[in-house]
This record gives sequence, structure tokens and C-alpha cells, in this order.
Amino acid sequence: MPVNLPQLPPIDDVAFRNVIGHFASGVTIITTTEGDQLFGTTVSAFSSLSVDPPMVLVCLNQSSSTHDALLSTGKFAANVLSSAQGELAVRFARPLDNRFEGLRLETGAAGQPLLPGRLAGMECAVEETHIGGTHTVFFGRVLSAEAHLGEPLAYYRGQFGEFHETRERHAFLAARRWILQRAVTVGREVDLEHMASDFGITTTTVYNTLMRLTAAGLVDKNEADGSFTVTPLTADAVDGVYRTRYALESGVIDKYLSDATDDEIASLVLDAQKLAAMPLETSGDLEAFLERNLDFHAAVVGLAHSRDLVDRFRECSVAAAWLGTYDDKLWQERRGHNLLASYVRALSERDVDAAKGLLREQNDLVRGAVHAWGGVF
Repeated sequence: MPVNLPQLPPIDDVAFRNVIGHFASGVTIITTTEGDQLFGTTVSAFSSLSVDPPMVLVCLNQSSSTHDALLSTGKFAANVLSSAQGELAVRFARPLDNRFEGLRLETGAAGQPLLPGRLAGMECAVEETHIGGTHTVFFGRVLSAEAHLGEPLAYYRGQFGEFHETRERHAFLAARRWILQRAVTVGREVDLEHMASDFGITTTTVYNTLMRLTAAGLVDKNEADGSFTVTPLTADAVDGVYRTRYALESGVIDKYLSDATDDEIASLVLDAQKLAAMPLETSGDLEAFLERNLDFHAAVVGLAHSRDLVDRFRECSVAAAWLGTYDDKLWQERRGHNLLASYVRALSERDVDAAKGLLREQNDLVRGAVHAWGGVF
């Protein structure tokens, strides 16, 4: 049935990748064997198709050698990855010749190679194929299927992680933001009952969260009565946070930038362009800018495909400390924007030394402003 569609400009491919990256999915490695040669690739475009008969579908890029092997053999195995297999997902997502090195493969009932440690596995026979843009959609009839206990690996915005996030982790991040935004006045006692009610958690979880924030130097614990109070952030404390941020981000650049995918770099470039275009006229503008700035640098750290590293980096945010300084020359003269443009250029060229040098310049600029301002946040 013909449909009248509005005349719209074509969607930019980088923008599309960024938007579609917000769809969270599981992660599967498709494997097959042709003669003595093994083939495998990481995919997120995998799903069930029908129960009767049991069928699945998987989409593979036509440039993939695994794609050609599936067309040739007509069989494949779908290995659903567990939350502990993030490194394996990265290995099979890259154009390596030794992807299977060191893996003790199992052979399924239908003769297909199955990966160790998988959360679930299915062996399939290809029944139909259809072309969709640069990919082929394979419809596979399930010949064998088995599952194991564990948590699934997730793929979201170019990063591998877990679907399950503990209540304490949520509480910690929310409480940290709450304190840094000065929802509790510096020096005043934290009301555990009020905080538990606000976050919908138990007072025990609040207590554990505040103990972590004590270790982070954001609250003090009174050993006499067990109460907690919010501590001020001095210029030296903020300086220390930025030192830690630099150590984390530069370490990721040093080890992971050269292996970053084109999609990961394109997403960083797009985020940086949006960041540079943001206004800085009011304290509200500054708050939005600092939030987006944190997202951008966290995405750089995300090149390591480690949620723990990204979380640790985000814990080093002191954005709220700047909210009363929006009229400072650091923001009004936008002195960091030229550095940002050069930094992103170095990242896109995968120039490790230049990127680290520019990151240090950015870091030194902000730390210098902290000491020049000299206040207590």
C-alpha cells in the first residue's frame, strides 16, 4: 500500500549511529566452521523470530568473513555472552586473525563450535537470507539450544556492560550528585531517614553510601554519635580530583586509542561539536555544559570498554563546585574550547602523544583557574 512520506533531509550516518546506540541489547558471538577454519564475529543484531518452528535471525555485515562462511556452510552457532565476557566481545569485534586463540571450544550436537563460559548457546541451520543495506539477514532454524546460570552482557552506546545495576551503586551516584549540588548545606548533619525516603532505599543502604562518600572526602563521620556532615571542597581538593581525572583519561588514551573503532571516534567528534556549541551565558548554561562535558570525557574513558573505569571517572566529577563561578573568565572567554577542538582532532587521528599533551593542557587550565579563584566550594 503506497504511503505519502514527508520530504525530509537524509539522516546523517554519524547522528544515526549515535541515536541507535541508545538501544540497549544483549551481545552474541556468531561462530561457524568451514573445513578446518573457524570463523566468528560479535553481533548485537540478534533476536528470536518464532517459537513454532524455533527460529532466530541475525544480521551480519557483508564485508565480514564470517558472513561469507555462513553463506557457504549454511550453519552457525549463536553464543549469548555472560556479563564476564566483555573482553571476548571486544576480541571478536575486531579484525584479528587469532580470535579463537586460547579458547577451549566445545562442539555442539550439530557440529558447530561453541564458546566456553557462554550464558546460552544455539546451533542453527540457515533457512533464508535477505539483503538489507550493507548487511545480510540470516533466518536460522534452531537445531539445539541450552542455557546456563548467570547474568547477560549488555551493549549500550558503544560500550559493553551489565544489565544488572545494584541498588547501592544507584544510591551512591545519586547521593554524590545530591551532595555536590549542595542539596544539604555544608556542615549540616545528613538526615538518613530523609535521604532514604528521597531515594526510595533503606537507611542501611544510605549508611553504606555515606561511608563510601566519607572515603571520597565528601562527608565527615562523627565517631562519637555516628552522624554524617557534608564537608567543604577546598581548591586543593578540587585540584586533586582533576589530577585523578587526568590519570584515568590519559591512561585510556595511552592503551586504547589506537584500537578505537571508527564509530567510537565519530561519536566522540559529534559529542565534542555539540559541546563546543553550547552557550555559557548563565549559571544554568554552565550546569548543562559541565554535565555534557563530563559525558564527553567519560565517553573517552569508555574506549577501554570498562564500566568500572567509567564509573570511577564519573565519581571524580566536581561540576557543582563551579556553579557559582559562571561569570569567571575561564567560562566567559571560552578558553578551553580551542583546546577541545584540537584534542578531538588528535583523537580522530589516533595521535596518542598529541591527545595526551592537549588533555594535560586542558587539565592544567582548569586546575590553574581553581587556584586563581581560591575559594571554598
